[in-house]
Amino acid sequence: PEGAKLIGQALGNSVNPSLTSVGEDGLNLKDNQLGDEGWGAIFAAVCSSKVSKITSIDASNEDIGPDGAELIGQALRNSVNASITSIGKDGLNLKGNELGDEGWGAIFAAICGSEASKIASVDASSEAIGPKGAKLIGQALRNSVNASLTSIDLSMNSLNEEAAKALGPAIA
Repeated sequence: PEGAKLIGQALGNSVNPSLTSVGEDGLNLKDNQLGDEGWGAIFAAVCSSKVSKITSIDASNEDIGPDGAELIGQALRNSVNASITSIGKDGLNLKGNELGDEGWGAIFAAICGSEASKIASVDASSEAIGPKGAKLIGQALRNSVNASLTSIDLSMNSLNEEAAKALGPAIA
């Protein structure tokens, strides 16, 4: 995590217009066992930078859990980086982690709770979100102050009638 914090600081202070992604097409940090704290530091640095040109971070399949999602959520809530507009394969890729219901709830709460957020779409498909997560997401959506969020993909999750009841009023 200490190394990730230093890398995060460098990314946050970067004015290099050529570096636009953290992932295979840019600065590749995959399979470095950064953990929740390390990935949280990377997201915090990039999201808090007004000068960074980073538009995408590939943190897919990195064993990020609910604690990491909480840190990433804090970074997203306080984000001033207008270049970050999506969560999914083309933006901030969190696919294939172990965020769980609480983690996805924290991500949605952060995005929806920020008037400054430029996140327009979230792909949380196939992320094992269940009724508990749907309730948290529904609550975040009902309280949303984010005018940018227009697209949410929750397909291929464990959403049942209880989940539909939690989400329905929020998206109606």
